[in-house]
Amino acid sequence: DFYPLEQSGNPDLDPEEGTSWFAGLVWNPEFLPGFELQLDFWDFAHEERITPLPAQYVLREKGNFGITRAPDEADGTPGRITLVQETVVNADELHTRGFDTTLGYSWQTDHAGAFRASLMHTYISEWSISDISLLDTDFDENLAGKYWWGGPLPRNRANLGLSWDRGPHGASANIHYVDGFESYENEWVNGEMTDDYIQVSSYTTLDLQYSYRFAGLKNAVLRIGCNNVTDEDPNLATYSPFNEPLYDPRGRFYYVRWRQPIR
Repeated sequence: DFYPLEQSGNPDLDPEEGTSWFAGLVWNPEFLPGFELQLDFWDFAHEERITPLPAQYVLREKGNFGITRAPDEADGTPGRITLVQETVVNADELHTRGFDTTLGYSWQTDHAGAFRASLMHTYISEWSISDISLLDTDFDENLAGKYWWGGPLPRNRANLGLSWDRGPHGASANIHYVDGFESYENEWVNGEMTDDYIQVSSYTTLDLQYSYRFAGLKNAVLRIGCNNVTDEDPNLATYSPFNEPLYDPRGRFYYVRWRQPIR
């Protein structure tokens, strides 16, 4: 069924409070010039976390919050739904923790030019939210690797890059990886309702770029590139405005850029 939807604020919200801690290290070994390793561990705890309450969850609660009905039927049956309100509410606590890893290595050759390889990786070990106000559902579980109202929470994300420069020439290749995750349960699949979580596959894309610097034109730079060279499509479950930082539904994308200094 389809119901009218109204989005609004919530004047009864409480302010958020939170604590966080970080620990990190950087290693540049003397025996391997040009190499760098950086590790960052983080832990966030937000109390009274303000979070959206989508209409779908309001309906699943089968309660009265956020729902306007027509008068009850003569036999006492609740009246039909005439309006569903989508708002923001306070959660008791949002707790996230994980770590970031950055690896980099740069080296110079006598004739082939300069190279740099890098790897950036983020791992989420915990993402839990508990006691959503106005709802009876207990969300006190680790949602890392699953789908949340605001979008997917893949445990692993990584970027692997390799760049080359020699005189006016430059080139780069970048691989972007987003881990798979579990989507909602109780979804319609091939015309049937399932009680199992839908497994959304991982997403990997390759970007390539070539550049040339024109010394005679005040070091103007021409860049020619292609994003998502292999034309990978994200899983249909990921097509959502909340997922834009993770996925690009445009497919293979070519571009030409010209940067011209004016001084």
